[in-house]
Amino acid sequence: MLEINEALEDEPEAINEDPYANWIIKVKISDDSQVEGLMDVAAYKAAL
Repeated sequence: MLEINEALEDEPEAINEDPYANWIIKVKISDDSQVEGLMDVAAYKAAL
């Protein structure tokens, strides 16, 4: 984990108001092969 969005502590509703402009944490992938295991939008929708 590289960074935590501490602004959300004071304004947590921001993530719901504009989830694509706001973020919770920033991470760095150490092994590029890990990306292959991530779900895309369609997979997330199917999981819901």
